[in-house]
Amino acid sequence: MQGSTSAVFIRDYVRVLFEDTLDTYRPGMNFEGKANQKGGKKQPDSEARERERPFHSKGNSFLTLIYAPENPSSSNEITVMVKYTIDARALNLDKITLDFCYIVLSQSRMHQNGRLSESVSTRNGAVITGELRFTLNCQHTLVPFAHVVVFTVLPSKEPVTGSILIPIQNVLPEVSIVFSSSKVEPGETISFTMKAKPGSLCSVRALIRV
Repeated sequence: MQGSTSAVFIRDYVRVLFEDTLDTYRPGMNFEGKANQKGGKKQPDSEARERERPFHSKGNSFLTLIYAPENPSSSNEITVMVKYTIDARALNLDKITLDFCYIVLSQSRMHQNGRLSESVSTRNGAVITGELRFTLNCQHTLVPFAHVVVFTVLPSKEPVTGSILIPIQNVLPEVSIVFSSSKVEPGETISFTMKAKPGSLCSVRALIRV
């Protein structure tokens, strides 16, 4: 059998960016993130792939952190959710209370810390899953990112940790400043109006450019 055909190639480049994803994945836990297409026509059946390294845990226990809301521009608080998956064989008891400790770091300093206690039972299966939450109070000292670290130590002495970087700039109250004139001569008087939410700490620095 003989035949021929033809095809037309067009320069329609498509780039897919994976956003809000972890550097590694935890076996048995959902891998969450966003796929953002740049350029080209969006197709409902398009496919994109990303290769991630597995996160190693000797006892197959993991912590994953996410935060909400994703765009908290009108709030000074962020809810951090801690999802855990623990192998029941690492507990050695039918029921136990685990302490999950968290610290909030920014610019090599600790700004917030706390502890969450969770009672878990091994009777429901070999793998224990659950979710914890705590509130992150956003302050200007956390700009530009808050590094949140959560950890617990199992009865088998194995530490289980998870961490996430949270952008803080979009959470802080917006400050606006308007000058009476965009340009003045030396010696002239100029005024400005600054607006911010009540209780905001603002500062102004003037630079003279010759």
